[in-house]
Amino acid sequence: MSMICISVPGSLIGWLARLALILMCATGGARADLINLTGAEKSDTVAEFHVFNDRIKVILEIGPNSVGVFANLQPQPAATRAERFRRFFLEDFKLMPDGGAPIEGSVRVIEFRPRINRATLFGNSLAIRGSRLVKLTTSKRVVYVEIDYPLKKRPNSLTIEPPKTKAGVVAATIGFILYHRSVPVIDFRYLPGVATVKFDWDDPWYSKFRHTNLRRHHKAGLFTYLYVEPFEVRHEVLVRLRDLQNWMKLGLDGRKRIGVEEQAALKNKIGAFLLTRNPVRIDGVAVKPVIDRVQFMKVGQAGPQFDPKPVEREVATTFIGVILAYPTRGLPKKVTVDWELFAPRIDRVSATVIDPAGPLRTRIDRDNRQLVWRNVLTNSATPTIEPQKVPRSFTLIRLPWASGVIVLFALVLGALALRRFKRGRRTFYHLLGAGIALSLAAALISNMYVEVGNPFGGARKITEPEAKRLLNALLKNMYRAFEFRGERAVYDKLALTASGDLLTEIYLQTRRAMEVKRAGGAVARVKAVNVLSAKSGPLPSGNLGFRVRAAWRAAGSVNHWGHLHQRINRYDAMVTVEAVDGSWKITGLKILSLTRMDRTRQAARR
Repeated sequence: MSMICISVPGSLIGWLARLALILMCATGGARADLINLTGAEKSDTVAEFHVFNDRIKVILEIGPNSVGVFANLQPQPAATRAERFRRFFLEDFKLMPDGGAPIEGSVRVIEFRPRINRATLFGNSLAIRGSRLVKLTTSKRVVYVEIDYPLKKRPNSLTIEPPKTKAGVVAATIGFILYHRSVPVIDFRYLPGVATVKFDWDDPWYSKFRHTNLRRHHKAGLFTYLYVEPFEVRHEVLVRLRDLQNWMKLGLDGRKRIGVEEQAALKNKIGAFLLTRNPVRIDGVAVKPVIDRVQFMKVGQAGPQFDPKPVEREVATTFIGVILAYPTRGLPKKVTVDWELFAPRIDRVSATVIDPAGPLRTRIDRDNRQLVWRNVLTNSATPTIEPQKVPRSFTLIRLPWASGVIVLFALVLGALALRRFKRGRRTFYHLLGAGIALSLAAALISNMYVEVGNPFGGARKITEPEAKRLLNALLKNMYRAFEFRGERAVYDKLALTASGDLLTEIYLQTRRAMEVKRAGGAVARVKAVNVLSAKSGPLPSGNLGFRVRAAWRAAGSVNHWGHLHQRINRYDAMVTVEAVDGSWKITGLKILSLTRMDRTRQAARR
């Protein structure tokens, strides 16, 4: 294994760039092109190529710095439009099937539009240039152009040549991506002077560019993700239907498409098959999994994505994802997966292991079939739920009986001293004894006592800071209950925080509020709760407890298919908290408003 030494630069930007490169190299078995760090998707001009059986669709977003380069696409004046368009196809932006003459297209749309928001790894405005992290500045509006190129036959290859200067240099910085029948052949890259893609019409997943830098980070049509969390291990397998036919009979031989009505039975069949493959051991013990979900997926520019649409699907390009869950009692010490699935065109499987510390990319091949995770976390405590006990001081008063008896004795000594003083006798020893007795009474006041019910009209009042602290603790317990696996376990933990009548309502409300559609309906696990405000008051019934008008923020996340989906909700609610069987519990909850903060932030970034 080679080692790379990088000196720390003076600027923060340069340091971050080097850090990103180190992280990219540190992921097990990762290549330099595993993640797209170029920022090509944020170029001044972006080109998307979509290759179908009978045509090529090209979408251009031309930025203000490149308008002159694409002058022949200007729609005015109309008198010379046809000739200028022809020069564009034959001289400026050339598409040459099988290396032949450039083909002419048909311009469908030319108009000003907002730029499509394509986020980079570092957000919307940063990318790596060599060893430097640079800020990308792009216009918010572009000239949007849509062109169709008809194909007389399916070509074996396509050569793309962008506009060039007289010196033969590419005249504009163009970020581009090419899809072959919806399969991304590359990640976003910069378009070079000449780029040639070779098509595999039988299996578009294996279409590829000749240039070694123009590659897709997901090589094979098979991925696996292992998630290790407290109370659960999840093993996710994402595979193309076409590749799945290497290991099981799907009844799709010779088929190109799958109807909507066939898909439910197909998912059940595939789930049952993968349930028995790739055995998992947790702390050395083979564990039987349960199917969490089976869903159709697609792999695009952003990697694996949940595809909820009930539409007819192509056999060659459709993926299916299966999530197998293994319940645990806490965070395990070791997890192993014995991988079994290889095929003639699949010798290597892209694998990602995700634990509380983050993701680690690696790979499995025929010579190294085992995926292993070991717990080396320095802080791996299992989350717990602590019932919020009602302090005895809220309902009881302490009677320091020993101190009381001694005080009575001191009073008797004091009375005797007073009587002796009136008769002119000495009182020193009586007063000394009374003083000693009072000192002893003070020392024993907190050690020797009995507790009795408050005879003066109920419990003491709860202050607003106490109400805020209690609500924060109860909300953390409520959300933490959803980290346990299985509906029964969640209900049991919720019962430590909420009353019986509210359990079902809280369960359903919380699941709906923290559900992430992009993750296939998975529920985000709340990691942070912050009570923003809490205005409390006594209960109308006079019972021990309080009602509070509160606002809080709950931030959670869920990992699926290598993506981290975040959910941040802001709640405004009326909450009733009462003492039930010696513990504080939420007995009333009325959500007045619920705001998706993560959605608001995404809109602001656009």
